[in-house]
Amino acid sequence: QLGTCAMVCRFWAQWCRPHIFHSITLRSFHDLQQLVHLMDTTSTVVPSIRQCLVKLTVVQQGACDTPYLHLIPRHWDHLVNLEMLAVYTVSPSSSNPGSTTNYAPHSMSVGLPRTLPSEIYPLSSLNLSDLHFRSIGDVLKLIKNLYELVNLQCTKLKFDQGDLSLPSGGRRIRGQLLSVSITDCGPTECELCLMISIVASSFTGTNILV
Repeated sequence: QLGTCAMVCRFWAQWCRPHIFHSITLRSFHDLQQLVHLMDTTSTVVPSIRQCLVKLTVVQQGACDTPYLHLIPRHWDHLVNLEMLAVYTVSPSSSNPGSTTNYAPHSMSVGLPRTLPSEIYPLSSLNLSDLHFRSIGDVLKLIKNLYELVNLQCTKLKFDQGDLSLPSGGRRIRGQLLSVSITDCGPTECELCLMISIVASSFTGTNILV
């Protein structure tokens, strides 16, 4: 309905566009291409999409045939009002291709010909849901170099039985974690080990919600 109102006249469009393009969700590389094309072809319209976009949510559910998360920073500087590069959600089917154990990936570079520096992934919030890890240390390995990570949500994570030992040192989380939510990640012992590991590996004081 806001889209219809925005077509009435330019005055109405100026009021509607900030609400229409305040939050955008990307679910594929095709979605990113469409967003970039739309931003480029409407750059003279006031206010532009780049000025309106505040929350960008990247959702990955299932295998990612064409990795694209690393391409978003190319357009990052042009998003002048963007406050948060939202939530990246992965599911078991997006694990390492060909794996019979269906483990979660160890890095955001899975599917690329080489591992890219983690700092190019400007994620401030990360949602890990329904994933199977070998150990708690593999969770830290996935998130440790996300330099802008502030909020972490772990939901229904699974770990190999008998491998709930606390990770050894060396896996410091580089992000400025302020909030961690741990929900339905196995028995209390498992959630406690995960919580302690994240807190012990974080540089900042962290508000843990279990």
